[in-house]
Amino acid sequence: MSSGRTLPRGTMTLFFSVLWLLSSVICSTGFADCKSELVATQQGLEATRAGVEQAADGPAAARCTAHRRHYAAMVKFRDLLGRCDTGKTKAENLAQLNASIDDFRKKMPPGCQP
Repeated sequence: MSSGRTLPRGTMTLFFSVLWLLSSVICSTGFADCKSELVATQQGLEATRAGVEQAADGPAAARCTAHRRHYAAMVKFRDLLGRCDTGKTKAENLAQLNASIDDFRKKMPPGCQP
């Protein structure tokens, strides 16, 4: 068992479920810029999520850096959503993402806030 903190499973499951749902909404709107940004953001989120997992057993400084990067990637996606989501559930999607981001922030290692 790892001694470091890992991502809360429920939070990440919800976050990536919303991400998947929104990718179809955003891509169907025909916004080429949003579409390309979404792809890049998805790749960034996956990379930073993996970074958090890899840093879980590492030194505190590495864990903190990984958590801060992932937090920033989550915020970047939320900002992208706010700009690109034109669906009827935009406010609900943003609220879910804000809750996921807040939950992740609260579970960051002690002394490591964004």
